[in-house]
Amino acid sequence: MIRKQALILQSMWRLFLFSVFLALNGHAQVLQGHYFNEQGQYLGTIGKNPQAYMVSDAAHAQIQTGKRAPAIALGTLDNLLCLAAVAYAETFPQSPFVELAAIVWAVVNNNRVQHTGGRGMPETLWQTAYRIAQVTKNGNPRFAAFYQSAPLPADADATLAMRAAVRVLAGLEPDWSGRATLWEGSNALYQQSRWLKDKFTYGIELKPAHTLGLPIKARQWLEFGPDGWWTFYRYQSTAAHGRTVFLRVHPDFVRTFHAPAY
Repeated sequence: MIRKQALILQSMWRLFLFSVFLALNGHAQVLQGHYFNEQGQYLGTIGKNPQAYMVSDAAHAQIQTGKRAPAIALGTLDNLLCLAAVAYAETFPQSPFVELAAIVWAVVNNNRVQHTGGRGMPETLWQTAYRIAQVTKNGNPRFAAFYQSAPLPADADATLAMRAAVRVLAGLEPDWSGRATLWEGSNALYQQSRWLKDKFTYGIELKPAHTLGLPIKARQWLEFGPDGWWTFYRYQSTAAHGRTVFLRVHPDFVRTFHAPAY
């Protein structure tokens, strides 16, 4: 009996010494996950690079690192890949990096607004992306193609999309969207204005700097309300990159109609 207790105490002591050794060497606890560098390059499931960024498979997993393993947790793999896939599919081939990064930022901003002033349960990033991105609903082939090789990119555009998603989540990129929560393709805005025949985008306060050179203008939306005709802008442009105009719900519309800002 005494010998058994001694063996147990000895094992506990060895375990304690081993944990102290790990802590002193900066490896307190490393969670299994997927690692990327700051350029969005996939490094595998073991983080050997001291500047690596890590995403986990578990929904609420946390990574604890010591001084010599400063990997930074970016959330979950499904969020990261969905952000990259949306940026990839919402843009044309050979689009500029800032356009893809701005789309990722718009999803992140929309998600933050939904968390702070939303109605209903808080969303994950991928849930927000599915709610606001057209490519998640319209059968866009680029959206499906991205997942076929992810997290390894299939082409140069997918490489840019992964870089945009990692760098935005890691806080390495400024908000190229101008705090937008939505976006619209310039071709869609132009087609809308042509269909309306007078080259106006109704309901969008489109600033002249954000028309991307297309002959489109802004006009308030006209709607009959309880006390007569109302005119208002529902959206406001915040930036324009590549072939994408970035938008937010107009602050006046939010105040007047008590509408959600996302």
